Amino acid sequence: SFIVRNAKVTDRSCVKLSNLKNLRLIVLSNTGITNETIFSLSETLTKLLTVGFEQTDISSESMIKLVKKNRFIQALDVTKTKVDNDFITSLTENCDDIQMLGLSHTSVTDVGVISVAHKYPKLTTLFLSNVEVSDATVSTVASCCPSLQTLSLGSVPVTDSAVRHLAQNCDKLRRVHG
Repeated sequence: SFIVRNAKVTDRSCVKLSNLKNLRLIVLSNTGITNETIFSLSETLTKLLTVGFEQTDISSESMIKLVKKNRFIQALDVTKTKVDNDFITSLTENCDDIQMLGLSHTSVTDVGVISVAHKYPKLTTLFLSNVEVSDATVSTVASCCPSLQTLSLGSVPVTDSAVRHLAQNCDKLRRVHG
């Protein structure tokens, strides 16, 4: 495991992490990393199960490469990054066992979230705060992901219909952030 949060680490130091070929968990949240780090890490880190790059200056381009090389990722948080639906397409094509996904404050839209819902019925945690998704998409998530335990929907316009779908389909839901 390698975890660094809220630090002034940059690409220059993080590219050295590519030497840790057996790394299973990497978190570089709220750091100075960019796509350069992700491209470098993608070359050698191929056994990752948990990835956290929240609040970093990374985009879909580098994350697509990372998920293509790490097919067994189970938990992934890219909150407050520049990822979009292109990344989601690659994620759903390459990773089969996502159980936790953080997409808050990204450019992912209804299309991406619906794709996630259909691909990952065992999803337990989904963060969608400040993502432009519709009420119908929230209902689709509720219908497709009955194992949800945590759902974050801050600033997502949810109506009574979506709440009913969540209540009817997600009986394991413990936390809903709105």
